[in-house]
Amino acid sequence: NARGLSPSCARGESPLAAVAGSCHHCCMKQRHWRWHLLLPAVAAVLLVLMLRWFEHSQIYFPDRYLVATGAELGRPYEEVWFQAPDGVKLNGWFFPAETSSAVRGKAVLVCHGNAGNISHRLATAQALLSADVSVFLFDYRGYGRSAGRPSEPGTYRDAEAAYRWLGQRGFAGASIIVFGESLGGGV
Repeated sequence: NARGLSPSCARGESPLAAVAGSCHHCCMKQRHWRWHLLLPAVAAVLLVLMLRWFEHSQIYFPDRYLVATGAELGRPYEEVWFQAPDGVKLNGWFFPAETSSAVRGKAVLVCHGNAGNISHRLATAQALLSADVSVFLFDYRGYGRSAGRPSEPGTYRDAEAAYRWLGQRGFAGASIIVFGESLGGGV
């Protein structure tokens, strides 16, 4: 402009204020731009956090309370404790096949659904046991007596740990049948 002021200070502020950078109008304009950049970033972070929480709350419905024990099937079973690769302590029930079974060397690893726990899967175990195979039910982290909190990567680690446990019991990889129910079908 004609007085040599910056265009933002042509509103009559002191030339000294414009030179010193303390022009009220300039500062307000800078603050306004900061909020235009900061507000969408904060909103995006909050949206991502809310979506992750919503996703988790809509997928996993763990139940810590066991409504039954493996003994209710009236056959031998073993309460099993084992660890996932990241150190989370997991719980399961192993039902060995009858010693006279022709398929005694086969085991079914049951990866249950997204709700409840292994105590809600006794009918599934009974049906599988009628095929004369061994059955291993286990709870993902955060379900039943298993420690931790459910998560997608955690369910994969937990299933791998259960598979390894069966291998340590002498079941060859080709002799392990993985049975997935609902969420467990994707695991």
